[in-house]
Amino acid sequence: MNYSQASIANLALGRIGARGTITDLNENTPNAIKVLAVWDAIFQEVLSERDWKFAKIRTELQLSPQRPLYAYRHAWAMPADFLRFVRPHRKPQHDNYLWAWGWGIGWGWYHRDDMPFHPHQYPYVVETLPAMASFVGSITGTVLTVTAVTNGTVQVSQPLYGDGVTAGTFISALGTGMGGIGTYTLNNAQTVASETMSCPNPSGSSGRYLLCDYGGWHGPAKINYIQLITDYTQLMPGFVNCLANRLAAEVSIAITEDSKKFEAMMQMYRDSLNSAEAQNETFDFQKDEAGSESWERAGRYVSWYRY
Repeated sequence: MNYSQASIANLALGRIGARGTITDLNENTPNAIKVLAVWDAIFQEVLSERDWKFAKIRTELQLSPQRPLYAYRHAWAMPADFLRFVRPHRKPQHDNYLWAWGWGIGWGWYHRDDMPFHPHQYPYVVETLPAMASFVGSITGTVLTVTAVTNGTVQVSQPLYGDGVTAGTFISALGTGMGGIGTYTLNNAQTVASETMSCPNPSGSSGRYLLCDYGGWHGPAKINYIQLITDYTQLMPGFVNCLANRLAAEVSIAITEDSKKFEAMMQMYRDSLNSAEAQNETFDFQKDEAGSESWERAGRYVSWYRY
């Protein structure tokens, strides 16, 4: 569908009885200014509400040379358009067996669909890590010798981290190195064989990473997530209806000064989320999705027997 910011905004404005329409969110009109001020926040909120099939994407992650300081061993760089993981869900099935007892979901054979992270045996957490310089170095006495730099620059007055590095060690002065390969003076004397080390890199930029103990020995880590959509032609009608309702609620008081319209539009928004879910589910095919002849189970029942 040929949706645009302006067309969706006009749907929202019409639902609260606002006068006039807009042709572009960047135009200098009162309604456009109000809509533009909240557009990004509301769009991302509605996009995160459901596992919208048009926004689902699977991708491989890049293992970062930067290591977490504690608890986890590895960091995988997250995509810039990441909003949230696709929710994992379980359903009874005969193939891809996984015994469910002990998981708190009762007896039966289960398997998971749309795992948000692969390989799923590893626990993970998404965090923002500060910018770090990563390099290969060795220490003899108070001299750090850097032989290779993976990323960033080695900087004075920054703490030094590594598997064999004494806690509280920091780079106190330059030697022959000027941020890259060369020697540096440390505040603590010690002996450390050549290994990967790191130090904070204040001049760099921080980023979001998936932290876990998986280091890529079975291939790159993979995730299934909801991405931030920028091409509005991908939007499905049910989502647009939800977005228009939520946007209408957000600007209703500013435009109409009527708090009752806000409450009414929020109720319409919640109702539209439920109705859009049925449309969203038509993008998937599940075995026995026709269900049984029972009205209560129709479209929801998976038989334990195949005929």
